[in-house]
Amino acid sequence: MSEDDLDDLAMTLAQDVVGTTGDPGTAAAVLYQASVAVLFAHFPAEQIAAALKDIMEIAHADVAEALGEGATVQ
Repeated sequence: MSEDDLDDLAMTLAQDVVGTTGDPGTAAAVLYQASVAVLFAHFPAEQIAAALKDIMEIAHADVAEALGEGATVQ
C-alpha cells in the first residue's frame, strides 16, 4: 500500500470508530487496542514491545506534524 492509501485507510477506520463509540478519546483507545491485537496475532513475542514503541513514536510524530501544519481539534 502507498502512504496515501495507508492515510486514507487510517482516516476511514478513525471515522468508523468515532461514529461507533461517539467519543474520540474512546475511539483512540479502541484503535490502539486493535493495533495491539494485530501485533499479538502476527508478530513474534520478542518483537511486540519494539513494535508498540514504533507505533507510539509514529503517532507522536504524526500529531506533532499535524499541529505544526495548523491542525485544530474538530
